[in-house]
Amino acid sequence: MWGSDPEDNEFTYVLRSTDQTVDGYWSIELPAQRYLTAKERQSATLEEGDLVVTKSSGSSKHIGKTTIVSSDMEKVGYCYGNFMQRLRTSTQLCSKYSWYVINSFICRQQLDVLSSTTTGLANLNGSLIGELVLPCPSKIEQQKIAQFLDYETAKIDALIDEQKRLIELLKEKRQAVISHAVTKGLNPDAPMKDSGAEWLGDVPAHWVAGKIKHLAKVISKGTTPSTLGGDFEDKGVRFIKAENVGKSISVSTSPEFFISEEVDELLKRSRLQESDVLVIIAGATTGKASVITDELLPANTNQAVSFIRPTSSIYSKWIALSMGLSSTQNEIQLTSVQSAQPNLSMEDLGNLSILIPPQSEVSDIIRYLEKSTKKIDILMAESERLMKLQVERRSALISAAVTGKIDVRDWQPPEDADLIDSNAAVQMERQDG
Repeated sequence: MWGSDPEDNEFTYVLRSTDQTVDGYWSIELPAQRYLTAKERQSATLEEGDLVVTKSSGSSKHIGKTTIVSSDMEKVGYCYGNFMQRLRTSTQLCSKYSWYVINSFICRQQLDVLSSTTTGLANLNGSLIGELVLPCPSKIEQQKIAQFLDYETAKIDALIDEQKRLIELLKEKRQAVISHAVTKGLNPDAPMKDSGAEWLGDVPAHWVAGKIKHLAKVISKGTTPSTLGGDFEDKGVRFIKAENVGKSISVSTSPEFFISEEVDELLKRSRLQESDVLVIIAGATTGKASVITDELLPANTNQAVSFIRPTSSIYSKWIALSMGLSSTQNEIQLTSVQSAQPNLSMEDLGNLSILIPPQSEVSDIIRYLEKSTKKIDILMAESERLMKLQVERRSALISAAVTGKIDVRDWQPPEDADLIDSNAAVQMERQDG
């Protein structure tokens, strides 16, 4: 159900598949406001215990993801959108148990197989979802399994959230280390001067306040192969897209794209060279930057990515790190064309402000940051590993419980179960009201 654009402030909140997380939770921040007729509202209104399944998606991770409607959501009067399917369980099924089962590996794998694919989208419907083969113990046992999983998964989710918070703190620390080094240098006793910018404060007196174009021989961008009749290949010349830029200081090889040598010849104007700085110039990640290294060459890029060819390779990482500063990102926000998506022109990119220390100092700062951020990256990788283990443990526990490999018929909730249930309720909602 989608209805029409609202008028006179008369609207209904309509949920979309983007309001659901991959692991079956709600993440409602800005629900769509749509005008629905009384008949449309009646047919699409969600009630407590309803299961809402994503029935159309371009990603196998998202097809079949299922959320459960809470009592608070029912009070709001949410309806569900076009790419979702509502399931209302029979009296023989416990809705919370069904939510666990459908989100388990057992059912998600079935849904992936059952879905039909058209124009790159996987599709489900009520009939296909009805073909799911579910383990179905007595309703009393279903309720016991759901209660057991509520308790156990809440503990696991708390550990996962703890690792997520740690990762965010480490990211903040990493950026703070970079920002301080790139704007203040390494010598705490160096004479300082007013930068002239309130957001930057004092900077080393011997540094030059310049523009990115002052450090560049070339600033250009790529072309999409399809505009020249080309297409992607299984191997050949590496093709860098926005997805490969900004994840780290070096260009990422995941996902991988390739073009033929013939297409690369047609696109030779945007052939990349070692130490080129790649900058995303279109979309939500505009301004993210990475440096391309020799082992990724030969390579080319598309129209959403600019390449800056520095006057010296010493400045490659310096430019990329400077692009990540909050001050630079703010400047990008002010200068980029704000249409449907931000868009940064080559001229505006070249005119972005950058601090320019002596080359020897740039080299010292880069070496310092490589050493300092490596320590933080190791800690982040360990937190990611621990979080992945907990996610796998959670999935295995759910699969074991809903298939009877764990007998919970005699399980009794511990004394702290009320507290755990309260935390689980918060986790289930994950919304701003």
